[in-house]
Order: sequence, then C-alpha cells, then structure tokens
Amino acid sequence: MSALSSRLESAIRAVPDFPKPGILFRDITPVMEDPLLCRAIIEGFRQELQDTPIDAIAGIESRGFLFGMPLALALGVPFVTVRKKGKLPWKTVSHKYDLEYGSAEVEMHIDSVRPGMRVLIHDDLLATGGTAAAAAELVRMQQGAVAGFSFLVELGFLNGLRKLEAYNAKAITPDLLNMEFATSENRHHYRTGRARPLRARAAAQRARLGRASAFPEIALHRSLRSCGHAGRFRSEEYGGAGLGYYEYYDTIIEVARICGSIGLSVAAHNSLCTGHINYFASHEQKQRWLTKLAAGQWLGAWALTEPNTGSDAMRMKCTARKEGSDWVLNGTKCWITHGISSDVMVVIARTGELLDSKGMTAFVVERGTPGLKAGKKENKLGMRASETAEVIFEECRVPEANVLGNVGEGFQQAMKVLDGGRISIAALSIGIAKGAYDASVKYAKEREQFGQAIANFQAIAFKLADMATRIEAAELLTLQAADLKNRGQKLTKESAIAKYYASEVAVWASNEAVQIHGGYGYTKDFPVEKHYRDNKLCTIGEGTSEIQKLVISRQVLKG
Repeated sequence: MSALSSRLESAIRAVPDFPKPGILFRDITPVMEDPLLCRAIIEGFRQELQDTPIDAIAGIESRGFLFGMPLALALGVPFVTVRKKGKLPWKTVSHKYDLEYGSAEVEMHIDSVRPGMRVLIHDDLLATGGTAAAAAELVRMQQGAVAGFSFLVELGFLNGLRKLEAYNAKAITPDLLNMEFATSENRHHYRTGRARPLRARAAAQRARLGRASAFPEIALHRSLRSCGHAGRFRSEEYGGAGLGYYEYYDTIIEVARICGSIGLSVAAHNSLCTGHINYFASHEQKQRWLTKLAAGQWLGAWALTEPNTGSDAMRMKCTARKEGSDWVLNGTKCWITHGISSDVMVVIARTGELLDSKGMTAFVVERGTPGLKAGKKENKLGMRASETAEVIFEECRVPEANVLGNVGEGFQQAMKVLDGGRISIAALSIGIAKGAYDASVKYAKEREQFGQAIANFQAIAFKLADMATRIEAAELLTLQAADLKNRGQKLTKESAIAKYYASEVAVWASNEAVQIHGGYGYTKDFPVEKHYRDNKLCTIGEGTSEIQKLVISRQVLKG
C-alpha cells in the first residue's frame, strides 16, 4: 500500500494548482479482480485525498460503482451515478473488498451536480467513450472544465485523451506512465536539423577513422559545436542547448547507427564528464568549466575505473591526500574515453578508508596540470575511432576549488551519474543495432539467390522481423528511462534494465546482420562487420551485463 500511496502522492503533487474543478480517475480492469489491490488503492486514495476538498465522486457504469462507491464512503462524500446500467447494493461492494466504511446512503443523482463542485470521475479503462460522455455532462452542468487525474493507463488511453480534449479535460499520469510516444515538433526539428547532419559527417569519416584507429579530435570538436551536441542537455545559462533526454537519445542513435565510435565519444563527453559537473558543481565551477564544455571548446573525460577495480570501484587505489589548501592525487585510471585528448576530466579518487562508500571524492583536473600524464592508448577490437587510454597521476596537485560537491560524496555522485550514463549506452546500443538492421534490410532486398532477392525467403525475412521487434522493445525500455530522467525521478532499475537489454539485443542483432550478409558480412567492404565489433563494448562499458542484473535484482528485491 505504501508504494501505491507514494505514486498517488507524486501524481497529485505533479498538478501545479491542485485541487482543480474536478478530477478524472481511471484504472485498469484487472485491478478490479484483485480485492487486496483494490483495498490498497482505496486506502491509498483515502490517505492522500482526505484533506483535499472533493464534493462528490462520480461512478460510470457498473465498475465505476464498484470502485467509486467505497471510495466515496471512505472519504465521506456523496456518490454520483452516471449512466449506471444496474444498481449494485453496498453489501456486495463491502463483501467484495472486505471494507467497513459504514452503510450510509450516499448516492446522489447527476442532476444534483452544481457549478463549482469538485467531482472525481471514476471509469473502467475500456469505457473511454463513457468517460468522455460523463465529462461532457459534468462540463455542461458546471459550465467549466474537468481536470484530469490518472492513476493507471494503457495505450488505448491516448484515444480517450483525444476525446476528452473537446471538453478541456486534462490527464496527469504518475511515475512510469507519463511517456509521450509521439515525436514532438521540437524533437523532430532537432533530429532533422542537428542530429542527422552530424550523422552525415560521421558517415564521411567512418571507414578511414576505423581502419586507422584514429580519434577525430578536431573534426569531432567542430561537428559537436556546429551541430549543438557538445552541451545538448545543459542549461542555456551555461551555454547548453537546454533540451531533454529525448533529444539526447535521438542524437546518440542517429550518430551511432553510422559510427559507434563517435556516438560513444558524444556520450562520454555529455553524460559523464559534462553531466557530472552539471549535476554537482557550484555556480562558479559551472561558469569555469561547463560553459566551455557545452560550447564544444573543450572535450571532457570521466575517470573512475582502475586496473584492479572494474566493477569493484570501492577498492580503488588512486588516492588524494590533503596538503594545505590543495589535494595531491596519485594513482592510475584505465579505460578512459578521451584519456589523452581531453581538456578536462572528472576524477574519482579515494580520500578515506578502503571500502568506505563515503571515502571517495570527485575532482576536476584540467589538462596541463603538473603530474597529470597520458598513459597507453588501448588497441581495441571495436570502437577504434573513440580514444581509450590510461591516465596517470603522479603527485598531481589540484586546488580545493576543484572539488565537486563535498569531500566523501564521490562514490554516491558517480552512481547517480552512471544512472544517466546507462541511458547513453542503451541509446548507443540501439543506434548500432539500427545501423546493422538498416544494412541488413538493404542487402536482403538487393542480394539475389535462386533467382530472387533473399528477402523473399522466410529464413531471412524472419531474422529481420526478430531484429525489428527486439530493437523496438529496447527503444521503449530506453525511452522509459529517459522519461524518468527528464522528470527528475529515480531511475536506477529502469536505466539498468534499458542498458542490459539494449546492449544484449545489439550484440545479437549485429551477429544476425553478419549472418544475413554471409561471407560479405565478414569483410570490411560492408558495414556490418564494424557494427559486430563495436557493439560488444556496450555489454561491458559503464557496468557489465552481469552488474546490470545485480543492480536490477537488488532493486526488485527491495520491493
């Protein structure tokens, strides 16, 4: 019941000027068949709404009566019958839900509703037309708008919203259920005007950069700056685009479907380095670093992993000791994207005891700081055009002003940054998977065997169908996490699910793409071999698939 109560609370608080002239409450039919869940919902509503001025509850059809009547009794307000086909006695309701709110006569006719009354409307989810009709009746009698409040919804609810728009009704959906699937005008403009031009530039350099394992530092800077991706979701106050995670998702996908390496660099710059500073830096620190990062003048890196601590970050050996007003860093970080070419990096170092989650601190270290050295550049299987290298600190001295947040908060900050970073890797995975899928569809239509295109054979067509299905499922999981991120809600489980599923789907889809191409898929003449090599990193970087399952299971078992 506490979880339901929490959802109700968050949803109600999402309405700026609640209470409004009315509330629209909707549920899903299976809920009605679970007495314990129904009781919990009613109790949750009673707790959340007991101090809210509601003048009446309206029930539509028989299911509205089943739920609306006990809720009305629980709140001590009249129950309005709207288009009720059959009357159900209170004893039936009480027996079904094991409720004891009394047996007072509370029913009142819809004609009793007067202008200005605050009426909560309850309706079976499947009776969308009934909801619209009831709303129309109440609007006609009140000469005002019926505000919307939704507890649980399904896809069909979107059709109901369109019907209710005619009556100025509005719906508020809590928690995970407020996702907007349609591409907004802003997203469409951003995708076509900014994301795709960067995708075209990536395509022009893909083959050369991949073969040479070259990091396109200057070209990347210019592309990021001109296309507005260097600070895509940073505040406009600090030079960013001020957009949301949907646009960021679009950016990564559009680039990664052509070149995973550049998509990875865009993600590391934005969500890790720039993101960490954006979330935890002071205003003065943001003015100092964020403005240059957002403008694309500087390239960012983020350093957490060490040779002996991959998933086991709390055993890190890179230390920072306090000397006067400075901190002195010593140790080595590895697998750092932009470890050589970055202008600034966020470094997590141990400032307390080993295994103490409050014994790590985040520092900003600028390139050129004495004691900061670039180590070995990794010779990788894939993502070869995205620079990965060691970073070495030898008596590297940074001022107190370079500490992000408070001393001892570094680990907690890093975990929050990684929650958002997992969305990046999920989007990266989807982008590369889409690239492999696009190439496979094209090849299957063009390649002929036995006198016809191989796309006509079910063996190939079904592979494409499976690829399309799993990729779209990964997209929805990732959009769910992006939606939570946009609304500032907890997303640890959802981002881990998105990252885990999308990365595994991407590896599988790339393998299928190579199979569809046959021998040609094993050569560098076709792009799928690059997708095949690039995608594997997504199941490792920013938390392996095994770590994601650990995160997910812990969240699930918390309840």
